[in-house]
Amino acid sequence: MSAEHIDWFERDETKFCAILDGTSRKILAAGEFRHAKPTQPTALL
Repeated sequence: MSAEHIDWFERDETKFCAILDGTSRKILAAGEFRHAKPTQPTALL
């Protein structure tokens, strides 16, 4: 098992969050949000 990496970016006032596998860099989960909050990545899993 590898560690995950959480990445945030913004486009047109929409925040995007992606959880990536640390080794393969494949996207494990992703979501779009109006506001970035610390609890949102946990909700994706």
